[in-house]
Amino acid sequence: MPEVDISMSLTYIYQRHMINACPPPTMSEMKDQWPFLFTKRGVCEHFKNLTGINITTRLGEALMTKGKRIINYFQEQHDNSIQSLLRGMETSNNNQTAIGAVLLMMKHFNEKEESIFVLADTFATATSIENDMDLPITPRLIMLGNTLLTSTKWMVSMEGKVAFVLDEHLSFTDALSVFFSSFYVFNIEYQEPACATLEFIQRFFVRINPEDGTKCTTKTGVSRKTGQLVKRKALPINNRVASFVSRLTQFEWQHSN
Repeated sequence: MPEVDISMSLTYIYQRHMINACPPPTMSEMKDQWPFLFTKRGVCEHFKNLTGINITTRLGEALMTKGKRIINYFQEQHDNSIQSLLRGMETSNNNQTAIGAVLLMMKHFNEKEESIFVLADTFATATSIENDMDLPITPRLIMLGNTLLTSTKWMVSMEGKVAFVLDEHLSFTDALSVFFSSFYVFNIEYQEPACATLEFIQRFFVRINPEDGTKCTTKTGVSRKTGQLVKRKALPINNRVASFVSRLTQFEWQHSN
């Protein structure tokens, strides 16, 4: 592995050249050329070279500390669907705390779980998932288990194929690190149905705060009030993300005094 790490570091610029080519390569072409990029170790190290951030460390710390803050906030709310989710959580379990925090944000933003997650059988393989499921083009975090909260194994898909199969000893934080890194490493925009949750992960958990806008630049979206296709305004930050962070900060200030 040390030799692989050195080789991947030395060839980083060539990986970027291929990824940034026009037209861009397919995932299969990238995987044929750079197989180690499609491992947890490879993609997270590439993300670190690209952004300067150790994604697994930063997400791990944020999901435990900020994740618990999010759970505390929603425990004081009176939304029935959110309370139902909270009752199903065992917050002493680190994986469930992390998964629960993301699911709570999706419910708050009124974004469907399937816009980020795919639930699969615990014993499913990459081949069986590709054969039996219609995987979306945009990245998905495949959760292997009876429910999203109780999943203990993970994969990540891109372009309708399983791109990453994570080792069984790895955690949800590792899986989310691979999933989130994929958007940056492979120049992928956030899928519109999950744009608020993904931008929240970016800004609140990972602490990437660009001044020139968001990774969701689609000009249209589905209105959460009417269900109709509407034009989206180009904003430097998602209003729903900014609004929630403000409310969370106010909630914590009130409960600390």
